[in-house]
Amino acid sequence: MATEARRVAAQVRYVHLAFLRNPAAAIFTLAFPLGLLIVLTALLRDGTVERGGVAIDRPTYHVVAMALFGSISACYTNVAMTVTLARERGVLKRLRGTPLPIGTAVAARVLHATAVAIGLVTATIAYGVAVGALAAPGLAGGAATLGVVVLTAACFSAIGLAVSTFVRDAAAAPPVVNGLSFPVLLLSGVFVPIGDDAPRWVVAFAEVFPIQPAFDAMLAVTVGSSAIEASDLLVILVWTSVAAVVAVRRFRWEPAT
Repeated sequence: MATEARRVAAQVRYVHLAFLRNPAAAIFTLAFPLGLLIVLTALLRDGTVERGGVAIDRPTYHVVAMALFGSISACYTNVAMTVTLARERGVLKRLRGTPLPIGTAVAARVLHATAVAIGLVTATIAYGVAVGALAAPGLAGGAATLGVVVLTAACFSAIGLAVSTFVRDAAAAPPVVNGLSFPVLLLSGVFVPIGDDAPRWVVAFAEVFPIQPAFDAMLAVTVGSSAIEASDLLVILVWTSVAAVVAVRRFRWEPAT
């Protein structure tokens, strides 16, 4: 057990170094959600959004939305693109020739993505507290938020791994990865506030995917306006399970020919 833990820790360090050696991707993953949050809270400060029967101030809404977007960027987008790039550059092929178990390699990427997500959510919430959009979370609220972040990080990391198996080359990764996520982000209310008065087809579409349930769960633990719905957790867990199965069954070590 101790040996395996050291292997995972060493691999997490390798993944982190590789992450930092791609400054464009690292800056986009870390800075874009925070920069967008600053712009949104500066420009859209007035009014409220009705979500789940609760009126939420717009700055508060945007802080929680960008916290979730940061988690998605760190897990889904980052994992899908870096795994695709590593496969197409032959890194995974060389890794396969080593004694390192595939489970260790995958666990290291997911743990690193989760750590980045936790950091981004923490920074976002700290900004929200600083501008008065959120109250400082207590011990229970902080633990609940951490639990939701870890759960959603596992979900979006699994989806990122699954999506990477459908990308044939590194050049196609950005349009495929972002093209799949941005419409769902928009219709789930992450970029543009969508309240209870949204068209029914928008609500029905968003309910099928895990972003809206993750958003509602994040609102529940950060704002404390309501309890987390069991249906939201179920959607997240189903997507995590299905994506993990797809990722395992379709995983490729070598570039597409």
